[in-house]
Amino acid sequence: MEIAIIGLGNMGRAIGHSLLRAGHQVIAYNRTRAKAAALASSGATVAGSIADACRAGIVITMLADDAALESAALATDGILASLPSGGVHISCSTISVALADKLTDAHARVGQSFVSAPVFGRPDAAEAAKLAVVAAGEKTAVDRCKPLFEALGPKLLIIGDKPSQANVVKLTGNFMIATVLESLSESIAFARKSGVDPAALLDFLTSTLFNAPVYKTYGGLILEGKFEPAGFVVTLGLKDIRLVLQAAEAQSVPLPIASVIRDRFLTAIGRGHHNSDWSVIAQIAAEDAGLPATNPPVHRRSHKKAHRRLTTPVRGAACPKLLQQFDRLHLQSVAFHISTYIYTQMVLLIRRFQRGDHFLVSFCVKLQELFVAGDHAKSTALALQRACSCVRVWIGRHLLRTIHVYERHVFVRLRRRDRRQREHPQYC
Repeated sequence: MEIAIIGLGNMGRAIGHSLLRAGHQVIAYNRTRAKAAALASSGATVAGSIADACRAGIVITMLADDAALESAALATDGILASLPSGGVHISCSTISVALADKLTDAHARVGQSFVSAPVFGRPDAAEAAKLAVVAAGEKTAVDRCKPLFEALGPKLLIIGDKPSQANVVKLTGNFMIATVLESLSESIAFARKSGVDPAALLDFLTSTLFNAPVYKTYGGLILEGKFEPAGFVVTLGLKDIRLVLQAAEAQSVPLPIASVIRDRFLTAIGRGHHNSDWSVIAQIAAEDAGLPATNPPVHRRSHKKAHRRLTTPVRGAACPKLLQQFDRLHLQSVAFHISTYIYTQMVLLIRRFQRGDHFLVSFCVKLQELFVAGDHAKSTALALQRACSCVRVWIGRHLLRTIHVYERHVFVRLRRRDRRQREHPQYC
C-alpha cells in the first residue's frame, strides 16, 4: 500500500520505518527536508511538498500540535486541497477534540475521510513496531487503513465512527500517564528525604502492586535522572494537559489533578527544562523537597554565555544600543510579568473569597495604572515590593517565592547596569 507521512520527528520517523519493514511504499515529507534523509536511506521516497506527498491517496500526519496540523491540513496548498476525492487523512498526532471535529467536517465537505488514530508508546516502541493504536472514523475508511495500523503495533482499538472519540481516549491516557509521573515524583522524593533507598522501593512496588510498564519505564528514568535525550519533551506534556483541561471544561468535568500537573510542567519549563523529557518533573519535586538536583538543565551554560555577552562593556557607538536593549528586554519585561502574575492572582482571590477589602482592591487598581503608564522597571518593581508587603497574608508561599525570585532578578540586573556605568563611563 502506498502511504505518505507528513511530520518526521522522533515518532513520525519511527512510524515510517515500521511501515517500510511491513512492505508498504512510503512517501515522506517534512518541512525540514534533511529530516527525511533517514527514511530515504531505508527506501522511502522524499516528497518536495505536501501536495506531492498527497498523491498517495492516504496521508498520515504526525505533527507537534494543533497549529502545525491545522496549517498543514487547511492551507491553500495543504492536505485538504491536495488529497484526491476518496482519499484518507490519518492523524496520529495528539490534538484537541475541537480540531478533530473541525477536520472531520472539512474533509467530509470535499469527499475525503478523516480518521483519528493517535498512538501510545515512546519512540523506541514505535521503532520496534510495538505501539498501541486507537482509531475512530468512518468504518470503510478505518477498514481500509487497518493494515497500516497493524504494522505499527500489536494492539488496535477501534473506538467508534466519530474521529474525535479516539482523541478523547488519547488525552485520557496521556493524563493518566502524567498522574503516574507526578505520583512517582512525589513518592520517590519522599522516600529519598526519609532515607529510604528509592531503587529498592521502586523494585518492590513494580513487582507487586504496580507491576505495569508505565511505572517500570518512568520509574527507571527518574532513578537514573535520565531526562535527556527526551522521548517526550515536557513542552508537549504541557500541551497535552492543556488539551485535557480544555476538553474536560467543554464537558463541565473538573480535573483538579490535571491543574496540579499543569503547574508542575510550567515550573519545569520555567527552570530551564523545556528540552527535557516530561519525567523531569521528578527533579522539580526533589528540588521542592530540598534535595539536590540530579540533572540540571544542559542549556544553562548557553544562557550564562549570552548574559556575559550582554553585560560586557562594548566600545564605541554600540554601547548605548546595548544598554537600551538590556533595559527594554530584561528589566521592563520582567517587571511586567511580575505585575501581571500578581494582578491575576489578586483578582482570583477577590472573586473566590468574595472579599472587597480596600487594600486589595486599591492594589489591583495601582497595578492597572502601572500597566497603562508603562512605568520604568525599577519603579514598577519597587511599587510591587511595597504592595506585596501589604497583602502578604493573602499570597500563598509559592507565589511569594516567585515574587522574590523575580524581584532579585530585576534588582541584580539594575545593580550590574549601574556598576558597569560607574566603572566604564568612557564606553557608555
